[in-house]
Amino acid sequence: MKNIKRTTLSFIAIILFNINISSVLAQNNSIQVELGVIGCNNNGICEVGESIASCPVDCAVVIPPQPPEAPGSVAFPQDIVILNLAIQPNFTNAFITWNSSESAISTIRWGETTEVREGTLKSIVYALNHKVELINLKPGTMYYFTIESTGVNGKNSTHPPTYFFTKFPKDTTLPSNPRNVKTFADINGITLTWENPNEENFSYVRIMRHEDRFRGNPYLGKLIYEGDEERFLDKNVIPGKKYFYTLFSRDINKNFSSGVAVSETAYLKNKLPPVKEEPTEKPIETKKEEDIVTPSKEKETKKNTTPLQPNIGVPLLDKGGVKKSDIAFFVHQYNQVVEELLPNKKIIIDGNKSTIVDTDSKTLADDFLNVFDENKKLIAQYLFSFNKDSMRYQSVISPLEKPGTYFIEIFRYRENILTKIAEGTLFVEGNFIAKNEKSVNNFQYIYENYFLYILILLLTLFLIIVYLLLRRKKQEKQG
Repeated sequence: MKNIKRTTLSFIAIILFNINISSVLAQNNSIQVELGVIGCNNNGICEVGESIASCPVDCAVVIPPQPPEAPGSVAFPQDIVILNLAIQPNFTNAFITWNSSESAISTIRWGETTEVREGTLKSIVYALNHKVELINLKPGTMYYFTIESTGVNGKNSTHPPTYFFTKFPKDTTLPSNPRNVKTFADINGITLTWENPNEENFSYVRIMRHEDRFRGNPYLGKLIYEGDEERFLDKNVIPGKKYFYTLFSRDINKNFSSGVAVSETAYLKNKLPPVKEEPTEKPIETKKEEDIVTPSKEKETKKNTTPLQPNIGVPLLDKGGVKKSDIAFFVHQYNQVVEELLPNKKIIIDGNKSTIVDTDSKTLADDFLNVFDENKKLIAQYLFSFNKDSMRYQSVISPLEKPGTYFIEIFRYRENILTKIAEGTLFVEGNFIAKNEKSVNNFQYIYENYFLYILILLLTLFLIIVYLLLRRKKQEKQG
């Protein structure tokens, strides 16, 4: 009996001992976990040792509010949103910063096409704030990049391709076009007047004449003038016939400007009453851009070749009424931010500088650009030319010195039908630079004539001294 009691007490003691040991170990494990946690530094990056439980500020998943779900709808996970995307391009590198709606590992890919195959960078920590530097880029080049984000829960999302331009090491803009081009028709013919570009490397102006439409190639059409004058009379015209002129300026490096266009109808002595006629168009030979085209037959169409009136806000329609978006045009000035030309976007420019509208898509010799003022009055028409320095197709708008809003419309002939393919808005703020330049010019004038003023002052002093001496001598004789 005593042995049974001893055995029972020993068994109970062993059980109690094991329970105490387990409790102590559990407490020790709990203490170790707490001591092993790295402090939360609240820097927006979910680092090693931080978790949603220990550092909710850095590792929290921020889910934007969603609209109420309709009955029977299926809920899908919310994509990671890219916020505050900013690009700072230089000549051979670019800094890109952004914020993500939740902590994520990001992969950025870039390249000269939307396939972005030229480079890849991937982060190694989850973060809300992101900054990367793209290096070994080409100056004066257009790049695309995408951003792939992976959240802490494994969710993935991709930001679509976005473009930017690296800075140009030199001004690769085509020469400036002649300015203020005007025409006047009388019995003697058609008179053209213009202002030559105010550039040191200006050489001369070339005028090409066409009988069907404008051309942006200085070798297409009939050459009627070359020189550095600012006036020309085209005598060889047929009364009542409309002519299309393109004026190109050329610099000493043998580069031609993109071309500025103007049209005029030759004077007809006995003018007939205006009759509404069906417009005519002529087919264009497009095998070689340098070949001079001489169409033999006229083809009737439903569109006129006269300058179109602005139609701001109307969708850009291609054949069949499909919205046109396959040609991207960009607006920029030398060493300024490049912005895409869009129908509902207002681009601020410096009215003292030429404005470049360009694209990497091939433009045709008869593509042209209209510029209208805020009263929808046509100011000028410009053509497009290939720029071998930037490897892009450019149209150069002369400085728009008057503050205000300007509208741009770009046209292309599609199957001999004139079609608007792009439009946008430019805005010129108060012309403060012009005022400053005027003050500088006045100061420069005074500086250049400084010695003349000194000479006049010395001469005046000399005459005063002579007068006083003569007067004193006269008084001495009288005394």
